[in-house]
Amino acid sequence: MFPLRRNNAPSPPAAAHMPMRPAVAFLLLAVFLLSAPDDSRGSAAGEVRRGNKAYRQERYEEALEAYRRAHLEEPDLSPLHFNIGNVHYRQENWEEALQEFELAQSGGDSRLTARAYYNMGNTLFRQQDLPAAAAAYKKSIELDPADMDARYNLELVLKMLEQQQQQDQSEQEQQEESSQEKQQENQQQSSSQQEQEQQQQKEEDKRREQEERESQQEQQQEQQQEQQQEQQQEQQQQQQQQDEEPQEEKEASQPKPGEMTPQDAARLLNAIREQEEKDQEEQRAARVREGRGGEFDW
Repeated sequence: MFPLRRNNAPSPPAAAHMPMRPAVAFLLLAVFLLSAPDDSRGSAAGEVRRGNKAYRQERYEEALEAYRRAHLEEPDLSPLHFNIGNVHYRQENWEEALQEFELAQSGGDSRLTARAYYNMGNTLFRQQDLPAAAAAYKKSIELDPADMDARYNLELVLKMLEQQQQQDQSEQEQQEESSQEKQQENQQQSSSQQEQEQQQQKEEDKRREQEERESQQEQQQEQQQEQQQEQQQEQQQQQQQQDEEPQEEKEASQPKPGEMTPQDAARLLNAIREQEEKDQEEQRAARVREGRGGEFDW
């Protein structure tokens, strides 16, 4: 963070010079207590002086105890809350400091309230709550328009808020750009994945078609083989039948014991015919010879 223009929790000032911002409460308290006529306020003033001394020596726990003892004596004194808030600020107990600075505004002192708002702005700044810090500085300026330190701190915080807004806007734009790029990348991945799935589906379809073709070819081959086998069986059966028929004819052509075969019958018939023809020729030749040896009859 940028440094604030001034530290709003300094050591209590001496009464001889103009006090710094947080010392207003010490000065007002000291004057108020010194002017108090009763002993209780005098006792509280003594505790405040011991607290201021310990505060200047940076013995903050001791200062805090002294201020609290004074607060027990004077619970309605708003400046005590301011002093206690300064101790908590030094100890970086931001929440406790804010509570005490709020309580310091209850006394109705506009100048003290303005400076309590100023210290609240510093505390909120340390908590990095810039919008709340700017609001506290604005309250301080409303109560004390002449406070240039509050104006400086307000201007500084507003510039930081503007830078933060620009940075947030830039980060948002980067996030949106990154989101768009991521979305585009996801779309590309999705598109690529879809293309891969489609390609895989095509390959799967081709594989299935190939398998179906191969299966059909195998079936056709099996059918052809079955048909060939059936044809072969039929041919074998026909050949077997053809082989069996001549054997039956041969067996049928062979004579039974005591029977003449057709061939023997044919040969016998031919022999008879030949013998008859031979006998006829001999008879004709005999008649011719008889004719030549007798009388000639006209």
